[in-house]
Amino acid sequence: MINASKTRPGYIHRLYMTDAIYKGELVISSSGFKPAIAALATQICVGLALEDTIATGICPVLPIGGAVLEIDFTNAGTKKTFADTDLGTLYDFVVTSHDAVLDPDDTSGGSLMLVGYDNVNLKAYVIVPNTLLLVS
Repeated sequence: MINASKTRPGYIHRLYMTDAIYKGELVISSSGFKPAIAALATQICVGLALEDTIATGICPVLPIGGAVLEIDFTNAGTKKTFADTDLGTLYDFVVTSHDAVLDPDDTSGGSLMLVGYDNVNLKAYVIVPNTLLLVS
């Protein structure tokens, strides 16, 4: 699950989802509103789902312009930890069964910019660049 901090209080979209979505998933605009299942490099992010919408229907979505997002990262690949030299790098994420994790080995087409990290708890703190946001 992706968590957000430092967002605009009280400002929430109510959007009609064309696919099932779960709390903590990034919402994209692509022939309707749906969960992001791959890098945002070719998609436009709308925000973060605030609750589960198991079928099509209305879901509250938090705009994330300027928000710092917390996401787990995997250490299953070659790169096991982050360093200060990684800050500002765009990374890709992987979604499996509606659970997103940042992939430290994948900077090709990356869409989440690393702004902080916690190597002990495998947490990355990222932002979505404004160029990938529908509403920033």
